[in-house]
Amino acid sequence: MKKAGLLVSLAIAGLLLVWMLGDGRLQEAFSRLFSISAGVAVTVLLSQAFSYYCRARRIAGEFRRSAAIPFTQYLRISLLHNFSVNIIPFRGGELMLPFLLRRVGIPGPRAIATLIWLRLQDALVLAALALLLWPEIALWLRSTAIIGLIFAIALFRFTASRLRAPQRAPGLQKWFDAMTDALDAPLASWAWSLSNWTAKLFGLSILLAALTASEMPVAALGALGGELSAMLPVQGVGGFGTYEAGVAFGLIGKLGDWTTTLVPAFALHSFTLMFAAASGMLAWIVLPERLPDGAAGQSEKTS
Repeated sequence: MKKAGLLVSLAIAGLLLVWMLGDGRLQEAFSRLFSISAGVAVTVLLSQAFSYYCRARRIAGEFRRSAAIPFTQYLRISLLHNFSVNIIPFRGGELMLPFLLRRVGIPGPRAIATLIWLRLQDALVLAALALLLWPEIALWLRSTAIIGLIFAIALFRFTASRLRAPQRAPGLQKWFDAMTDALDAPLASWAWSLSNWTAKLFGLSILLAALTASEMPVAALGALGGELSAMLPVQGVGGFGTYEAGVAFGLIGKLGDWTTTLVPAFALHSFTLMFAAASGMLAWIVLPERLPDGAAGQSEKTS
């Protein structure tokens, strides 16, 4: 099954690349990307930078009670994790988050639980935004999205309180404790996640509108479709192919067919990868690699 998944991922990305290399499509994509106005460029860069800031704040909030770690360290961890996710195939970059958290003193079980929790929270928030923003969705479904998100928050808090009780399997207690701490997220964590996705989708919508000469509501559907594609069980290498298909799905019928939407979708995807790479390299060079003297001893102790 793993080999089959690998072949499918390679095939998806390969087919897109072969198609983009034909008829000057690759050149057209980058020509559009580097021809956007200065105002659009500044707006997009600021929105994506704020999105990254929100991600780092959310991670910092996870360890608000137990780890005396400077925010700059969380920012570095968040940027390097995002960089790894974007460049390492088959979501292998996800493992960078627990690896980096352990380097600053967070126990392994807690670091892994944090990764699971953040991705689950992201999926819930993004799904709720999709139900709220996607056109032609019944009002009762939009209302369900809001109610469902509130219910999920309450459910996770209740589950955390149940897991905090002593378990019958002492050997698994540290994992129960780690998951309990992760699930017991404050409301601020949900606010940071919502702010992250709002800022990211806003900026990408502006960029896609410039790339396609379309209205913001239309471009927003394309940007949302691209981000939702990350939930697909099979991904192209680096997201290539599946991300573009998600963007095209949001645009198709409103802005031409597949062949006219894949080029700007590729340009949008290229921007997200370049921004993630630049941010990750900047974090590696500028931000401190380890905790300042005195802070490491106050970090969360390994259980």
